[in-house]
Amino acid sequence: MKSGTTTTQALPFAREWRVLQRNGQGTKTISPKINQKPGASLVPKLRFGNALARETLVSLSESPKRNRVSGTRHSQTEFGNEGENAASTWERDCPGSGTASEVSLQAGRQPSCGNKGVTKCNWVTKGEGKSLFWDGRLNYHHRVVLLCTSGNDSAATLTLPADCIVLRVGGEELDRWEATAAPDHIALQLDWKKPGVRQRILFVDVARSQPNITSNWPLISPQVGPAQPEVWQLTIPAGLRSTVPAEHPLAASLSTWMQGKLGENDAPVFQALAGATIPVIPLKTVALAEARIESAKFSSELAAGGGMLTDASLEIAATEKTTVDLQFEKDTRIISCRVAGERQNPVDLGEGRIQLSLPANKGRIAVELTFSQQLPAFDPASGQVRLTMPQTPLLTKVASWAIRLPDGLSLSAFDGSVAADATGGTGGLRFRQELYRDTAPLAVLFYQKKIK
Repeated sequence: MKSGTTTTQALPFAREWRVLQRNGQGTKTISPKINQKPGASLVPKLRFGNALARETLVSLSESPKRNRVSGTRHSQTEFGNEGENAASTWERDCPGSGTASEVSLQAGRQPSCGNKGVTKCNWVTKGEGKSLFWDGRLNYHHRVVLLCTSGNDSAATLTLPADCIVLRVGGEELDRWEATAAPDHIALQLDWKKPGVRQRILFVDVARSQPNITSNWPLISPQVGPAQPEVWQLTIPAGLRSTVPAEHPLAASLSTWMQGKLGENDAPVFQALAGATIPVIPLKTVALAEARIESAKFSSELAAGGGMLTDASLEIAATEKTTVDLQFEKDTRIISCRVAGERQNPVDLGEGRIQLSLPANKGRIAVELTFSQQLPAFDPASGQVRLTMPQTPLLTKVASWAIRLPDGLSLSAFDGSVAADATGGTGGLRFRQELYRDTAPLAVLFYQKKIK
């Protein structure tokens, strides 16, 4: 039975009925005897003597069996056992006479019988809240100070947006709370143990679904009447940034409660009305390299009539399945290609650009290529030739390049991005280039006829 309603339930007549009563000293059972005379009628009624109508548990017994007649729900938890959440006062009324075979019990929120001077409180709120994102929803932790401007009872009703979930409510001397859903809002009904207290402090945790974290975060808090300015603080997940609009000033001072809620990723603490929204946007992230070339080895043989044949061996470190693009001179012809020991036909992206697919979870992957390029014919006396290797967006740690000139020619000088490789073996010309990306190794060779 929900608080604030009155129901009547008829049960078979019994010789004894009991009220479980709770007061400041604990819970006790009151068992008035009912002496029925033949032909007499007894219609006892249980009324709340307290206007706040704390939870009531009534049991009607005809020994040895005991039946639970009625009870209210505490928040959303059913009674755990008899004697829990019982009424603080009771009275009975046995009117009339006649014939009857059943007993009627009434329970509900009735006007105060014992405190005729109790009047409804008018509350104003002063709140502060912290919001954070977790598991697809926004969670709000609130500390609400309620100030009674008039009246002296111990009840209050706060409102929240209809799409919220009330997780927890607590506070000193708080006797009960209940969240009731309406079409356009949630009513949070509160009852305290003692009336006549001018200031009450309440802690409320609510949540709201937020599938898209990079959007406006609404500021949600329990309210009494029109929204009041509150102190707010947001915990922003890594990779996001909040922008507090200029109309929300920074908080001049922080309570001890708010200071204890601050964390490393928290935005500045500011003042705003409930219902305002704060934009949350993603930060620009750095794209991580999915692979790199640990070493590249090129071996090129030049023909006197023009042309170059190159064998390339690349050792690529990849953390996951990915692709790698290689940019060659436009007239380059790919003769063979093997990736991780398997033959692969590269994807032709046009203009001398090809794409290779690298397998997943292979550690270091061997890529072997053989390709040819067309070059001008060599002058038998002297001249120069410009040579390049493929360009890739991957970082290359070190590349070594061995070049063999046509018979009868020798190197007189060189230029380009490469350096002479003194660590290489014998035979031909050896060059080296380290730590480069998005550039093609370049060697400009000046040659002349060998002098015998």
